[in-house]
Amino acid sequence: MGNFGKLQLKRPSSGFTALQTSHVKISNISQWKQLPVGVHSLSITECDSVETLIEEEPLQSKTCLLKKLEITNCCLSRSLRRVGLPTNALELLNISHCSKLEFLLPVLLRCHHPFLENIYIRDNTYDSLSLSFSLSIFPRLRCFEISKLQGVEFLYISISEGDLTSLNSLNISRCPDVVYIELSTLDLASYEISGCLKLKLLKHTLSTLRCLRLFHCPELLFQRDGLPSNLRELEISSCDQLTSQVDWGLQRLASLTRFNIRGGCQEVHSLPWECLLPSTITTLRIEGLRNLKSLDSKGLQQLTSLSNLYIGDCPEFQSFGEEGLQHLTSLKTLSISCCPELKSLTEAGLQHLSSLEKLLIFDCPKLQYLTKERLPNSLSSLVVYKCSLLEGRCQFGKGQDWQYVAHIPHIIINDVLY
Repeated sequence: MGNFGKLQLKRPSSGFTALQTSHVKISNISQWKQLPVGVHSLSITECDSVETLIEEEPLQSKTCLLKKLEITNCCLSRSLRRVGLPTNALELLNISHCSKLEFLLPVLLRCHHPFLENIYIRDNTYDSLSLSFSLSIFPRLRCFEISKLQGVEFLYISISEGDLTSLNSLNISRCPDVVYIELSTLDLASYEISGCLKLKLLKHTLSTLRCLRLFHCPELLFQRDGLPSNLRELEISSCDQLTSQVDWGLQRLASLTRFNIRGGCQEVHSLPWECLLPSTITTLRIEGLRNLKSLDSKGLQQLTSLSNLYIGDCPEFQSFGEEGLQHLTSLKTLSISCCPELKSLTEAGLQHLSSLEKLLIFDCPKLQYLTKERLPNSLSSLVVYKCSLLEGRCQFGKGQDWQYVAHIPHIIINDVLY
């Protein structure tokens, strides 16, 4: 064989010493002794003796410069005595479609890997109730993903206080059995949990987190102190247990500036109720709440920093509350989309929004009334699309509401600029 970018060997009869290759894929390791010089990527697939390879000499060679290791479709049959993965160059580790991972992960996640940047654990089974590990041994780790890990119910991830970590992104998704997740002393930019259908509790202890996304966790409840106090962005989707009867503990999050809620929450008829959100919120997005009927005026009054408000895909939404939006004097952008039962914006008090710059209204077929007074001079853009009743009232020069909007520099109705 000559120089190949990739090499797939099913039953090698001799070692690889003479070969020069960047990628090796093997499925039988009983006869090979040493990786070829220059190998940067190794895939082990459907291998019955994967324990031997992980433990023994080939991967521990000082000349091994392996940067990427993939272990796929393997079944472990015994506990490992040690893990011999290369530590001098390994940057990416991907373990997928393996069974009996309880024989590998506890040992693997105790090994120091100073150059490892990405770990992906996908579509595996783990026949043990809990998985606990520290990220202190991965100082350069940037991305960590655990997906479709069956069997684990309790997940504990931590870092020793004072240790440095480069972790930016942590993703836990579609783990069907997990009921409890605890993150301790982590410093993260982004953290996402999705599709964990049995997850009930999420706890953060002394963690620094800038963005948290929670998708499709219908049993999830927040503990009062379960979220890090310095959280800046929170996005929630299809988490049905979060209702007005539950203390979400969000108002104490003094750094929270962005809150998105989408789908689920079937019992929520009004948002944001009083004392739900801190006054630091600048962006609020409400979408896909099937039973939302109105906004809560008392809750809105507390959002003194709100500059962007979006309401969309709420089929029952009809009202902006008794006092409307008049207290939102910092609001710059208001977007309303796909609210088929919304008939009027007069109660919203748009004329009082002294900072409003953009008003965007899409696909509200029953919306007929925009305002009874001249809209604020700060408004620079009005966009109306697929709102047949409102379009006539804003018609250039002769619509009933034209006198209230004529001063706006850019008016676009159904893609026509006036």
